[in-house]
Amino acid sequence: MKLTINLFSIVFTIMLIFGCSNKKKGTPINTITLNDREYYIKEALTKGDTSAYSNLNDYYMDYSIDGILYPALIMANKYEYHLAYLNVYEALTSQDHKMGVSELQDLDPVTREMALDYLKKGAEKGNKECKKILGKHYLEGKYIEKDIIKAKLLIE
Repeated sequence: MKLTINLFSIVFTIMLIFGCSNKKKGTPINTITLNDREYYIKEALTKGDTSAYSNLNDYYMDYSIDGILYPALIMANKYEYHLAYLNVYEALTSQDHKMGVSELQDLDPVTREMALDYLKKGAEKGNKECKKILGKHYLEGKYIEKDIIKAKLLIE
């Protein structure tokens, strides 16, 4: 009995020590603090840390897509990170990627063209979601010239 209690105490202590380590990467999104977010922004924007940017992306997807615009612009323009191009497009169009809703029609022509340019660059960098969205725009032919061949290549 005493051995069981001692063994339980040791296992519990080990779990407590390793379970409470303060690691920046892998932090559950719903527990990101202001300090964590600032850390991720710093790592992403000064070092091009794609893991830190990914954590930021997850955070902003849960709370507000608009907040990702500045970090996304830096990551796209400075580090040419494929996910950042998608995030610029999503932030500019207020796209809800989970619902597939795009609001290009609500944009002025200059902002619409900027959003589509980032979408095209993301597709060129290999982002699958950018390719899929761009393919749909080519199929529709509303804001870019209709091209069924390009559409099929991008969607596939």
